[in-house]
Amino acid sequence: MRRTTGGQTIVEAALVLPMVLVLLLGSMQCVLLAYGAALARFAAFAALRASATAASGARPATARAAAFKVLSGVPAVTMLDVATGEVPLPLRGASLAAPRMTCTVVARVPRLVPLRLSFLSTVRASAAMPMEPAR
Repeated sequence: MRRTTGGQTIVEAALVLPMVLVLLLGSMQCVLLAYGAALARFAAFAALRASATAASGARPATARAAAFKVLSGVPAVTMLDVATGEVPLPLRGASLAAPRMTCTVVARVPRLVPLRLSFLSTVRASAAMPMEPAR
């Protein structure tokens, strides 16, 4: 008597295929996150550079415009927030602290794996540079 194994192949494929798809989509999600993080880092640097040359009151708007300009041509990444600030940076041997300008960009990348985890789609990148003290 001869037995066929056609049904066994279909059952094994039905068991393995979802795991393979989750692994494939998970690896693609990691690539998208790395891509989004690199773009957010570049947008933070561009925003910091643009806001460093702007007047003190116009720095947040200038930073937002520069980050939006970097991320506007990218179809997969959406800008959520841009924050700028000045933090005192203590200098060795000096009584005054030089300000350090910071810029943080928060962006969203598409989610491929259908999970409700926000860290799978949001990237945050920061850039900082010391400013010249006012004379």
